[in-house]
Formats: sequence, structure tokens, C-alpha cells
Amino acid sequence: MNIFRIGGVIFMIFNQLILLDMTFNVNESWVAKGDQAELDEGEGAGKKWFGALLATCALLYLASFVAIGLMYYFFSGCGTNTAFITITLIVGIVSTGIQLTGEEASLFASAAIFAYSTFLLYTAVSKNPNDECNPQLGEENVLGIVLGVGLTMIGVLWTGYSKTAYRAVGEEDDAVNDDESGDGGRAPNTRVTGEENYGAAEDNNEDNDDNEEGKRTFSSSWKLNVILALITCWYAMALTSWGSITDGGTVANPQVGRTSMWMIIGSQWLMVALYLWTLLAPKLFPDRDFS
Repeated sequence: MNIFRIGGVIFMIFNQLILLDMTFNVNESWVAKGDQAELDEGEGAGKKWFGALLATCALLYLASFVAIGLMYYFFSGCGTNTAFITITLIVGIVSTGIQLTGEEASLFASAAIFAYSTFLLYTAVSKNPNDECNPQLGEENVLGIVLGVGLTMIGVLWTGYSKTAYRAVGEEDDAVNDDESGDGGRAPNTRVTGEENYGAAEDNNEDNDDNEEGKRTFSSSWKLNVILALITCWYAMALTSWGSITDGGTVANPQVGRTSMWMIIGSQWLMVALYLWTLLAPKLFPDRDFS
């Protein structure tokens, strides 16, 4: 069971990196579409994109603050949960402030990270085996399962979309290079004048292409297998409430819930640390390019 918990946490971290990348890309995409609309259709045409972006940010922040307020009300009966909730609230506000003071502000990224941190917070405090600060102790956490599975699907779909788009761009660049070099992308061999030697050179080029394609296929295969294994661990944990053991509405093994709680909140802290690094690194090292 511990192997599945570790695999589930690794996938959570992996999924957090995916969601972090997705938030930055969505923000840049919507801003770019708004700017393009301003250029194509005139001033004010991009307001629909900027308005949608601000509305989404407002909705995410509202949901996060409401959820944190509810967790203060229902889950703050002990110091551990109260500390988790307070840290999440403070870090969310601070990260938003740092983001807005940067040269390339991305309010959507801050809002999405804050919302996801709040979800992880709820998942963690609902695993606390102390019945004084966990009113859901011994109950099936349907909401957590649905949200967890949904966010996992979003992350996996985004990974597939990004990989497909990346390969399409790469193939398009290769096609352009082939057209520019001529003769199917192979530069003419000026030293080989015999027909037989030229054919051998062609075969060598084809073999090299096959080897490169085989290496790419092998690389994609083992990465896919690792991701599928981690997804299996995550689903096992999500569907069993991280391996919680209940007996008559109470936790039969309190250590199970406590271990899961710390693993989840630890993954949240790691995600927030990574996000804060993306905000602070350009300020701390202005001479480096982090674009």
C-alpha cells in the first residue's frame, strides 16, 4: 500500500507541473488572442478575451476564499488543520501580490494555483484522523474523488495535446528543412560521383532516419509506461481515500490517515514552492533568461 501512496504522490507532483504549465499557456493564449483581435478588428475588440480571463480569475479566487472559509468553520478544531488552512491562505495572497508586481503578470496562473492548492488543502484536512477537527471522518469523500479524477483527466489530456502539438510543429519544421535542402532533405554528396556509391549513401541516410525514429519511439514508450503506472497508483489512492481503513464509522488505523494527510499537504507545499520560484527567479537573477 505504501508503494501506491508514494506513486500517487509522485503523480500528484507530476500533475501539478502539468497544471502549472497549462495555466501559463492558457493565460498567454488568451492575452495573445485579445491583442490579435485589437490589431485585426480595432481598439476594444479584445475586451471579450480580457473580460473572460478576468471573470475566470474572479471565479477561481471566489471559490478558493469561500472554500477556505468553510474549512475554517468545519475543520479548524485542532492546531494542525488551522495551520494548514492559514498557510494556504497566506501563501495564496502573497503569491498573487508577487505575480502582480512582476513585469509579466499572469493573474490567471496565480488564481488557478491558489484554487488547486485549496483543493489539496481540503484533501489533506479531510484525512486528519482527529475526530475533533474532521467532521467527515469515516465518511466517503465523494467530492474529493470526483475533483481528483477530473483534474487528473485534465492534466493527462493537456499532456497529450501538448505532445501532439509539439510533434506537429517539429514535423512541419523538418518538412521545411527538407524542402530547403532539396532531394528529400539530403544534401547532395559532391564527392561521390558513382551511381553505386550514391545509392549506398542514400541507404545510409535512410538507416539513420530509421534509427532516429526508433529512438524517439522507445523514449515515448517508456515514458508512457511510467505515467500509466503512476496513474494506476493515483486512482488506487483516490478510490480508496488514500488507503484509509474504517471500522464502524471510525478510523481503525489512525496512522493511515495521518500519513496520507502529510503526503498530500507536502505535495501542496512543493507545488507552491515551485510556483514561487518561477515568480522570484527572474527578480533574484535578472541577468538570466527564464522565458
